[in-house]
Amino acid sequence: MKNRNFVTVEIILLLTALVFAILWIVYPEKNYEPFTVIPILLTGFLEVKRRFFNKGKGSITETQIANNVDTDSEDEITTKRISEIIVSDIIYSINTSAPLMKEEMENKYNGIRVKWTGYLKTARMNGQDQIKVNMNVEKNSIIGNSIWFTEKIKKIPEIRTLARESKICVLGDIISASGAGISVTLKPIDIEILRED
Repeated sequence: MKNRNFVTVEIILLLTALVFAILWIVYPEKNYEPFTVIPILLTGFLEVKRRFFNKGKGSITETQIANNVDTDSEDEITTKRISEIIVSDIIYSINTSAPLMKEEMENKYNGIRVKWTGYLKTARMNGQDQIKVNMNVEKNSIIGNSIWFTEKIKKIPEIRTLARESKICVLGDIISASGAGISVTLKPIDIEILRED
């Protein structure tokens, strides 16, 4: 809401500057320069304030549309905000969008950091040292929304002996979403095998 107010103020200031600039051209004998420069400077100040001082204060939607960041530096891992969006919301928004908008909607979520829990459905080797894991969002479901991720086997060696339906928590960034496949794929940052009581 605050960003919308800033935009409204900026538009009013720019229109004011434009009006005085036109008056300055039409009536050159009068000095409208201060009235033109002040709104332009105020607009510039508001834009700088909005871009640099309101960082990280956006709504969830603004954060969700952020571009994918491929760097996994220690600072980036600890400071990037974890979204509260869930798999079913992503799949629903893709599947209810206009047919020509589906691909755009699938890409819209890329780069969003999430922390999701799922239940082991399948795991298979992907090359020499990686394992591709599929988890159901709902326990004991045969078909439904699912989460995919690929990780080096040495980072999660216990996955080799995990039983189906074992509970796993994954912190990661979304790298793809599929409405037709009713799944979301993550680039994992941290994986935790949860023990159920």
